[in-house]
Amino acid sequence: MTVWNEYANAIKKGEIPACKRVKQAVERYFSDLNDPRYEFDTATVERFIAFSRLCPHVKGPLRGQPIDLEPWQQFAFANLLGFKVRETGRRKYSSAFIEVPRKNAKSTVAAMLANWFLVMEKGQQDIYTAAVSRDQARIVFDDARQMCL
Repeated sequence: MTVWNEYANAIKKGEIPACKRVKQAVERYFSDLNDPRYEFDTATVERFIAFSRLCPHVKGPLRGQPIDLEPWQQFAFANLLGFKVRETGRRKYSSAFIEVPRKNAKSTVAAMLANWFLVMEKGQQDIYTAAVSRDQARIVFDDARQMCL
């Protein structure tokens, strides 16, 4: 069983405390797995997780160490990248809203995700970051660039 599936099962069984929204995401995950309109591309999710381990942390005490996604992060990205519309092969989800507290490597993970779309996805990828100020938005760009050096 995959880490993201174990996480979803633990939420479903109440082994991991979770808010209403996370429980709804888990319900949707299992519903989508059983929906004939969608297929789950495990290989893409596994490639993404392997790719994340190739990306180093670029600042802080973990600088230079590979990114090791937590189970909740793997679950979030499995939902975002794994579900494909069976008829078209395109991803079911094209956006996500993930709320994370301060000092939890948001910029680092966003930079890693941007690099994934830039390098691993087919076709032209336009990647944007938005923030209150230009300097703040540039943090993700700088982190993504630093990961590649």
